[in-house]
Amino acid sequence: MKQEIKNTKEKIRLIISALCIILFIISVSGCNNDKESVTQQDGDVEAIDGANEEAPFLEELRIEYNTKITGDTKTGLVSGFSNNFTATGYFTDGSTDDLTNSQYIKWTSSDLSVAFINSNGIVKGNNPGNTVITATYKDPRLDGYNLIDATYDLEVLEKQVISVDVDNQNAIAGVNKPFDMDIMFSDGSRIQTSSSLIDKGHLKIAKNQSVVGDALTVSLDENNNLDLTNINQAANVPVLVYYGEKIPSGETPNDSLCEEKCVSFYFTLDVSEATLQSVNLSVNKPSIPAGIETLVTIKGTYTNGTTDDIDIDLEHIKAEYQDAADITDVIIKKDGNGNVLFSSKKPGKVILTYENGTISQTILVEVTDAVLQTIKLAWVDESEQTTDSYIVGLSKKIQATAKFSDESSSIVTSQVFWNTSDNIEVVRTNSKDLDQRYIKFKEYGQAFVKVAWKEIESDEFTFDISSAEIEALVIDIDKVKLSQGSSSKFSVTATYNNKQKSDVTK
Repeated sequence: MKQEIKNTKEKIRLIISALCIILFIISVSGCNNDKESVTQQDGDVEAIDGANEEAPFLEELRIEYNTKITGDTKTGLVSGFSNNFTATGYFTDGSTDDLTNSQYIKWTSSDLSVAFINSNGIVKGNNPGNTVITATYKDPRLDGYNLIDATYDLEVLEKQVISVDVDNQNAIAGVNKPFDMDIMFSDGSRIQTSSSLIDKGHLKIAKNQSVVGDALTVSLDENNNLDLTNINQAANVPVLVYYGEKIPSGETPNDSLCEEKCVSFYFTLDVSEATLQSVNLSVNKPSIPAGIETLVTIKGTYTNGTTDDIDIDLEHIKAEYQDAADITDVIIKKDGNGNVLFSSKKPGKVILTYENGTISQTILVEVTDAVLQTIKLAWVDESEQTTDSYIVGLSKKIQATAKFSDESSSIVTSQVFWNTSDNIEVVRTNSKDLDQRYIKFKEYGQAFVKVAWKEIESDEFTFDISSAEIEALVIDIDKVKLSQGSSSKFSVTATYNNKQKSDVTK
């Protein structure tokens, strides 16, 4: 019995030993197979690298500038506009390839203040001047030692005036008036503005030139309004106007003197012989804190039925306190655009009167003793309060609002001092619009604006400006079918290549 048990244990021991030997052989065999697999993979990589080394190398790189886009010229890119370059590679095997958007191409501009170019070869003109656009190809197989460049000397031009149109060409004899202008520029931009907002050095009226002949002529007054004080009868008056950034001083310019810096435009002014029949005196803010200005407006109705703003002569308007004889603290003045502004240094009820011969009107303005506490800046449109679509070339309306001790508020946009970063500009588009300004986004990057009035300064208003390009426009219209005489509202939304959106209807 003991002998049988011993034999059985011996058999089990032999079986276990055999199994261990088999497992060892299998494991060794598997390791050898893995080594062979790794060796095979190394061989495949070497074969791939060898194939890459045999691929053709770049022999020459050429870049071309697209001169067919609107806003461009034969000699350069207009400031504020964009265009694109293309890069073509010529290889050792005679083949060519478009490398414009290749990951191995780097686009650079020698002077970013003149023009900026992105990784896709799109160039944007920032300011007039010259810059060298360079495309550099870096071959990944040669550790960057095979650098091939191609360059282009790009000139960025100052935008030029293309045309000027004048609206509302009617006038009253003896009554000065501004003329509204629609100005188109070579970069596709457009300004709709009043003559009174144009810098005095940029606008001139031609007198007694051959184009005008011997007919009655008008001139410009100190505020760039058409001066009709010497015209006392109905007439069709030809007006020849020169507008530009740099009009030669001295004599009235002609076309040869203007060259490309200004343009001439001609229109006929229909002057009616009429007399003033009645006036309507009004102010923007009938109740104001002491020191706050309000706009004074006079609209005159004439015997021919027309109604127009009157250029107020300060000798025709007066102010006095209702309960006091001292009026030294009342201020009535004209700003640089010919607007009449009223303010009072002390509180009280002030009687404003306009009187011109037998025509007169009186209104009451209340001045409070509220004290200025804070000034806040905000975008005018509610949709812009939370948006981040600040794009180079666009503008947004902004206003400054003052808070006072009596919990009242007043818009003080026209009275504050503006402090801004260099890549934005504060502009106005309407001589009568004292409450709003436009922030024009000139260059991409971080920007700020803040204002101050008296001893109070606002918080810094900061935002980012993007150099994104428009890639889609969507029109939203209230009604797609209109009956005769009806109207419909529409809006235009731009989508940019940075996925932002912005209302560009205006």
